[in-house]
Amino acid sequence: MRQYRPYPRAPLEIPPTEKPNASPPSRRKAPRNWGKIFAEGTPVAGATAKQLTTLTQLWAPMTKEEADWVFPYNRKQRANALKWRLAGYPLPASYLDFIRFSNGGTFRNGDRTFKDFFEVENLRPMMLKWHIPESMPSVLPFAFDGGGVFCAFDMRKPPKNGEFPIVAFHCSTPYWGETSPVADTFVQACRGTSAY
Repeated sequence: MRQYRPYPRAPLEIPPTEKPNASPPSRRKAPRNWGKIFAEGTPVAGATAKQLTTLTQLWAPMTKEEADWVFPYNRKQRANALKWRLAGYPLPASYLDFIRFSNGGTFRNGDRTFKDFFEVENLRPMMLKWHIPESMPSVLPFAFDGGGVFCAFDMRKPPKNGEFPIVAFHCSTPYWGETSPVADTFVQACRGTSAY
């Protein structure tokens, strides 16, 4: 895997949203050195300001076009999908800092592998296509381990100090009873060395 060198980046401004229930993502004052958090990794280019603007629509109600895309052959399921509830909280500053460093990529610490971090512009389409809001409306997957296990933000409760607990669940069983706790924060999840 690739050797790291620090990426000095200034925080990007996120345009405010016009939605009354959504707020723009929070920012950190100084970026972390993500190359020192992971033992190995293959980062990709950081998210652009344009890509970050997709976060303002992350929690918007599902549109008819999205329901048609998720359920192209089932009218009843499309109608039900329009009622799905989405979490609605701002994402942690630590996660926003990470996607400014690498908008996707593969990273590892010991046995903990993030085979695919999802690109920020694909968070919503991926969440909808996997029907996550149907059974787990307050969760946002942000990575796969390469074996079908999602790593996700548990957003059932408001954030503590701007952070959400991290949980893991297999993509074939997206139910709260099937989740495993991973860490109390995004950075702790990244620093962990055991498989989730």
